[in-house]
This record gives sequence, structure tokens and C-alpha cells, in this order.
Amino acid sequence: MTSMFDYDDSINLAFDAKIAGKSLVAAKHELLTKTGDFLFLAHSDRELALRMQMVEEDIEKVAYRKLSSISDSKAKLVRAIFDEWELRHASCDMCKTASDGDQKNCAQCGKPATNKDVHGYLELCDDCAK
Repeated sequence: MTSMFDYDDSINLAFDAKIAGKSLVAAKHELLTKTGDFLFLAHSDRELALRMQMVEEDIEKVAYRKLSSISDSKAKLVRAIFDEWELRHASCDMCKTASDGDQKNCAQCGKPATNKDVHGYLELCDDCAK
């Protein structure tokens, strides 16, 4: 037997997901409008992370204001910006060059790096680390 209070909530869940997606797009647009091309001038993951740290206060403000009803809103906004950055730099030759020398090759001799520095990035090969 069903009660008059039993109802299918799947329509509301789909609507809430749609609204959350629209809010995320609006927040991403506002943040990109505020920061301009500053974030997209980065040509490596590491540089993008450093630039995001510089505008972290703006990221927090936009996430708090636009995405207040979404859990873990700051992380979702940062992920959306990172995905946009990856799309814009998918065929960028400077990004490929930066990522090759940034974390995968030895900083001294250019061989493949195997030892990590203090921050966890590959920096030196076995020969140079000795």
C-alpha cells in the first residue's frame, strides 16, 4: 500500500543537478572574466597551480557566492577551470615543451628524472642525485 506522501524524487534530483551544472558554468565564467587570460597564460600544470594560488581569494569568493548550495564548491570550481585550461592548451606546443622539461627530465643533465625534490616533483636523475 502506498501513502500519499510517497513520491518519486528522481525528477527533483535531475532538476537539482541541472541547476548545479548551470551554477558551476556561471561561476566559471565569472572567475574567468575576473582573472582574464592570467590563468591561461600558464603552460604547465605547475605554473597553473601557482597562478591559481595567486587568485585563490577570488576563487573562494566566487565559489562562496555562486556555488553556496553545492558541496565542495571550491574544488569543483578549480577542477572546472583546470578542465577548461586543458581544452585550451590541448595542442599548444609551448605546453608540451614546458611539461617535458618541468617534471620529467633531470634539471642538470636532461636525462629522465627518477628522484623527487621536497615538493614531490621529479627533478634529478640517479647520477646527478649522488
